[in-house]
Amino acid sequence: MSSLSRDLCAKANIALSKSKNLEALSLYKKALKIDVKLNDFSSQSIVLSNIGLIYLTLENNEKALKYFISSLKICQKINDSNGICIASSYIGDIYKNSGDFKSALTYYKSALNHFEKSDWPKGDYFLKDIMVNIKYLKSNMP
Repeated sequence: MSSLSRDLCAKANIALSKSKNLEALSLYKKALKIDVKLNDFSSQSIVLSNIGLIYLTLENNEKALKYFISSLKICQKINDSNGICIASSYIGDIYKNSGDFKSALTYYKSALNHFEKSDWPKGDYFLKDIMVNIKYLKSNMP
């Protein structure tokens, strides 16, 4: 991540801490443009997920999904298991909340698979969240 992109992301995080979501969104989008110009795929995937999270907060699931899918594609391209796990889990959340349990389960299973390949501790809350969602979906699918 370039120093300018890192500074923009830091400012975006400060804006988020003050609930200034639109300001943070603007800053992340500026950082993304820099990361794209520099072909910094790792930074792009992180910024795309952060933008997706803001859209989730703003309850714009369609845009959130678009950004999480873009992040997921980059993470798959660079073989980033942590990033795949995160993006897949958020995509699963969006599908679960929209009632598309079959798609949600597919993404949660992918998240679980990549979590097992990641360097996160096995007792991590993220793993527990994925497992709870898989169990919920399996017990509530038609």
